Amino acid sequence: MGVSEESRAANHKLLIVDDEAALLQVLESYFSMQDFDVCCTHDGSQALELVEKFQPDLILCDVNMPELNGLEFCEMLHGIPGLKQIPFIFMSALPGPRELTRAKKLGALEFISKPFCLNELKALLGKHLKQAALPV
Repeated sequence: MGVSEESRAANHKLLIVDDEAALLQVLESYFSMQDFDVCCTHDGSQALELVEKFQPDLILCDVNMPELNGLEFCEMLHGIPGLKQIPFIFMSALPGPRELTRAKKLGALEFISKPFCLNELKALLGKHLKQAALPV
């Protein structure tokens, strides 16, 4: 008997990085219920430590965070062999033109503005997982 589409979806690993604890809880709960394997952290430094262990299929990351911001995290991640290919989506309450330009240069797939609709975010993640040839 083959593996169903639904059971394969549970294999999608999503790393969420945001310093806003309430948003992390909402995103973790929502995507866990959508059959994602979710790992959350509140800063870019900790995300760097987690990414090699967790091996996410996609990273959803805030831009403005203390210590190591999302853009710096993405830049550092791209310097680690074998991790540059992980799809990256940025989110921010106040995306400025400089951040948008830098995110594109770093290879970000999307830059979404907060607040956002969870169903639209799920569709966006599904689109990029499908483009990365990962079964949705």
